[in-house]
Amino acid sequence: MALIVAGAVFLVLGAVAFFVWRSQQKSLNAMVLTETLTCAELGELAPGDQGVLTAPESGREVVWHRSEAIEHYWDTERDMSKVEIGSGLLANIAEAFLQKTRRSASSARSGGIAPGQRLYVLAEASDRNGRLAMMKPADGKFVISTRTEQELRSSKRGFANVARILAIVFAVVGVVLVVLGLVL
Repeated sequence: MALIVAGAVFLVLGAVAFFVWRSQQKSLNAMVLTETLTCAELGELAPGDQGVLTAPESGREVVWHRSEAIEHYWDTERDMSKVEIGSGLLANIAEAFLQKTRRSASSARSGGIAPGQRLYVLAEASDRNGRLAMMKPADGKFVISTRTEQELRSSKRGFANVARILAIVFAVVGVVLVVLGLVL
């Protein structure tokens, strides 16, 4: 029985690897079939109506930026009736700890695309709003990367190959284990 269960697990892993391979292959095909234009060809279309922008975090000139602020906080209560801290060093440490846990800890991430920076963009061009814009393709992913098209293709191809090999190996091991479980 254990062999059948192990075989079923391997068959499920094989199916997952197959779907990962298929997804990577679909993305790779979309990259190959999409027309590639150089930044020079798109240079006059890159900045929006406002022209070059200034990124708020870095202060660099950019044609696009995104900032995201994430705030974390802890809400604590203390019940002094249960523990008497008293005064002195222990009280100071306890009070500092309680204030620290009440303070908000925030972090910010920011990204910017500088003028002249090399980009690979996989998108659908649309002028339905009266101006040219990049949108998520109807049947694919929207990609903006500072890596080259060749680097992205190579990475996807390698990942797809690993997933394909794993799918085959998991499927074969799964079938062998199920058959052995049924025979033994």
